[in-house]
Amino acid sequence: NINYYHSAYRIFSLNYTSSAVYPSADKLSHTLESYNPYYLVAGNPRLQPARLHTIQYSYNMNFPSRSSSLQTQLSAKITTDKIASRMEYLLRDTVLTAYGNYHADAGANLVSATNVGTDYNIDARITYSFLFSPIRSIVSLTPSFSFYHTPTYIGNAYNISDLYYPAFTIGIRTNFSRALRLTLSSSTTYAYTENTTTKNVRAIAEQVAVLGTWQISKRWYAYANYLLRYYDNLTYSDSRNTYHQLNAALGCKVFKDRAGDICIAVYDILNGSTAFTAAVQSDRIRNTWAYNYGRYI
Repeated sequence: NINYYHSAYRIFSLNYTSSAVYPSADKLSHTLESYNPYYLVAGNPRLQPARLHTIQYSYNMNFPSRSSSLQTQLSAKITTDKIASRMEYLLRDTVLTAYGNYHADAGANLVSATNVGTDYNIDARITYSFLFSPIRSIVSLTPSFSFYHTPTYIGNAYNISDLYYPAFTIGIRTNFSRALRLTLSSSTTYAYTENTTTKNVRAIAEQVAVLGTWQISKRWYAYANYLLRYYDNLTYSDSRNTYHQLNAALGCKVFKDRAGDICIAVYDILNGSTAFTAAVQSDRIRNTWAYNYGRYI
């Protein structure tokens, strides 16, 4: 690990770590777990330990005379002999001779761990923050790019996924006065995944968050926050989702030194029935819908 302080306003950091990732004993044992006859887990005594290499670099520069700063970050993770699961779906009754002639029923899944090769990902980002005097705001701009190379098994098929993940984030923190403050952030991401055995996937996502606080008087205050999530799977035209959430509150500080707080709040004013999130991974996109309480006070 190296840290270099060029001055009070320029800091350089470089870190490298390496560690072994050992498989658990049950994965190495030449046994078959058959507690669930339709989900069989087989050990692999030829399994090799994986090794993880991590490199992190950052260089931060502050410019007090211009009320601005520049941060650069680069990180990389490399895993050799990565351990992944391989699942084989048995179409008919099968005798597993390698595991004591176990009789597996048709429709069972046979899962085993195996070394799939080298997995690596790279993430690079630059953040520039500056004072924008006309609206008394701190503005931050962050372009970033990530790349994931992931060998894995999708069922019984060996697949290599290459995920390209550019993104751009803008944030604004402003104090119009001592009484009114506003924070806004917006992030746009695009994901393109190339697969060797399955269909390539393209998707775009947008997230906008706004938080406002208003100190009405010495004791009274109000706040509101709004969240928008938009997701569009460009590969499958029917996979598009939008989610809105708006919360607001009115409160009063009570007792000596304003130590107490009485507040009435309305959650999910737009009465959204479900919250939606999309997690882009190297070999798939996972969409999650979670039930909400709906509007309540």
